Amino acid sequence: MGVSMEDRVINKNRNINTNGQDSTQLGRTYKELNFLKERITNVMEYCGNETVSTFLAGALQEVGNARAHMVETAVMEAVRKAVDETGLFIQPIKEKQISQAVLKGVAGTRKIPERITLSHAKFLIEEIEREAERIGVAAVIAVADKGARTIAVHAMNDSYIASFDIALNKAYTSAALKMSTMQLKTLSQPGGELYGIQHTNEGRIVIFGGGEPLNLKENLLGGLGVSGGTESQDAALAAYGKEKFKEAFS
Repeated sequence: MGVSMEDRVINKNRNINTNGQDSTQLGRTYKELNFLKERITNVMEYCGNETVSTFLAGALQEVGNARAHMVETAVMEAVRKAVDETGLFIQPIKEKQISQAVLKGVAGTRKIPERITLSHAKFLIEEIEREAERIGVAAVIAVADKGARTIAVHAMNDSYIASFDIALNKAYTSAALKMSTMQLKTLSQPGGELYGIQHTNEGRIVIFGGGEPLNLKENLLGGLGVSGGTESQDAALAAYGKEKFKEAFS
């Protein structure tokens, strides 16, 4: 199993004492979070209860948030230390800029990941949010893994309340059916091969634009859902996000 970028950042900024244990609280806490993440992931793989799996997915997201925050903290401390050691005056580095660099670095490792992580999802959401702001759409953006379980959801200021569930279901649909919701719209029309499919899966299937599967080299890694604008705007933002996801690993 390879070592993730998050682990490399933390490992570089941790100290090991003579007993082989982490001598910093940062290292100990990160190790505990990593262990908890593995346990939750293992339980989710063998759990057949959708309600329990949804709850565990939320817990896994919180653990991922904590780990990502620790990585950002470690990087910022390393940057500040490096600047202090040079003794040179440079423009102050904003924490937001460092955070974005870390997230993009995690996504842009070029190695094709086995699954979408929270860091990947956050990077993708930020890219789409900037494009949504540019075209004047207050969107809700959701990212799901290849099992159609939600990894992250982000609601921009003034986005519609209804868009939250719609974005989640678009991400679910595109991952569960391995196709865009715009493609599904055509297939689900009267006389189409999938006519009536929107009435299955407890009504979670969306048959209008704004959902895209996230593929890398023909491997499905998850689904993306965007809601908040017109159908054409949602579809364009989702397609934009899909391309940004591919670019990060190209």
